[in-house]
Amino acid sequence: MTSASNKTGRATLVPNAAPCVWMSAGLVAYKLCDRQLDCEHCAFDAALRGTALHESVEGAPTPRGDWSFPDDRHYSLHHLWIQRVDASHVRLGLDALASNLIGASEVVELPAVGTWLRADAHAATFQNHGARTSVRTPLGGHVAAINESVRASPDLTARAPYDAGWLVELTLADSGHPTAEPLMSAQEIEKRTRLDV
Repeated sequence: MTSASNKTGRATLVPNAAPCVWMSAGLVAYKLCDRQLDCEHCAFDAALRGTALHESVEGAPTPRGDWSFPDDRHYSLHHLWIQRVDASHVRLGLDALASNLIGASEVVELPAVGTWLRADAHAATFQNHGARTSVRTPLGGHVAAINESVRASPDLTARAPYDAGWLVELTLADSGHPTAEPLMSAQEIEKRTRLDV
């Protein structure tokens, strides 16, 4: 894979991309800017400033959905929701914050059915304009099902993250369901999200 250098002299994997100002400030671990640092028209910048929750930024995509967190599921620190299907199966998907920040993806990569995912492994990878974003599962288990509709229409994760845009279904590893991180209620994740943005 070839890399290009940006004006700061750092090597990047996306041509003409520079480190996002939020990355340079140390507030996000890794984010490249494909907008030539035009923060005024960036949905990611708007979300981190909190304006995406209340008002749209001119030229930026209008936030999709309603920023709610249904209380019939739990939430991870990596902004995935976990909903019990039955005693041994759970379904995973993006929460409101993640679906708005990732936006309407061009490609969604999901693991193959039957794959073993350990807790904290990548559950899905999203591609937008050459940039890739992965989300991690808080639970370990075998992939029992994937949402083929999301592979065919990747924007479903942005349009209907809590319904048609679910990602994978896992058969849990054991009855104890150990997690790589604490799971939160809808009220807890909503409070945390207000702090994050």
